[in-house]
Amino acid sequence: MGRRGLAVLIMVAVVHTAAGAQDYRKVIDIVQRMEERLTKMLAEEERARKAAVNQLRSELSATQPGSVQTGATASHEPGGHAVSNDPVARLLDGNRRFVEGRTAARDFVHERPALTAGQHPYAIILTCSDSRVPPELLFDESLGQLFVVRDAGNVVDPVVLGSIEYAAEHLHAGLLVVLGHEACGAVNATIKGGEVPPNIGQIVQRISPPVEKVKAQHLKGVRIDSVCIHENVRYQVAQVTGQSALLKSMVDEGHLRILGATYSLTTGGVTFLEGASSGTHAGASHAAPAPVPATAEKRKQEH
Repeated sequence: MGRRGLAVLIMVAVVHTAAGAQDYRKVIDIVQRMEERLTKMLAEEERARKAAVNQLRSELSATQPGSVQTGATASHEPGGHAVSNDPVARLLDGNRRFVEGRTAARDFVHERPALTAGQHPYAIILTCSDSRVPPELLFDESLGQLFVVRDAGNVVDPVVLGSIEYAAEHLHAGLLVVLGHEACGAVNATIKGGEVPPNIGQIVQRISPPVEKVKAQHLKGVRIDSVCIHENVRYQVAQVTGQSALLKSMVDEGHLRILGATYSLTTGGVTFLEGASSGTHAGASHAAPAPVPATAEKRKQEH
């Protein structure tokens, strides 16, 4: 007998006893309290059922361990929108919803219980700590979908690599995106130069090579900060496989795909960069030469 049936039997027994004593006020009070308990019990059962359904949907739509999918098939999230099985397309679809102001409704109350058993993120995002660049929001994702690593300037160091290695090897996330952004303070500080505290100096030291490369080109008619931000993304992408034998082997074997991208604070759009990728078909159909206005970006993604 389930909890619901047992509760009903107890209620009947208590009501019968109280009725025998002709205490009708007590009978009414008991019935009301038992009704509240039954309602709460039914609500808990419904939440548990929905959590199980959400977990099953998440497992079915997740990228299979050790594979990089590029198909156009899609599943559906509880919010109703289609979810592509291609992780890059899924990120772009979510970003398009964010740009257009039609992000999906999230039922975090029902999603949380299903995630207590573990996580299965389909993508790793290495991005800047800047408070204006929250990956879960700008890609319109929910809990447990993105493994996010953040530091100033989205730079690569041993701690960052350890986090990425964990997500790629143990959680089987098949995509890493190194995401820079417009008006990055860490890049601008590196461009300006000057003395900085020792710990900030560690960040500047990791951004200096791409900045010096851009300065050496003596470019005219362009915003040097924008060029440096793009070049820093490309440099950090290269550092991932240059400094981690594990991640390099995963890329070489087709288990991991690495892409570089930038985020526009102005439009909210994410643009994947040419020359900032590693892995099979890393740049195919998703590369763009530079950030574009939101309206053009929407048209480009829709075709």
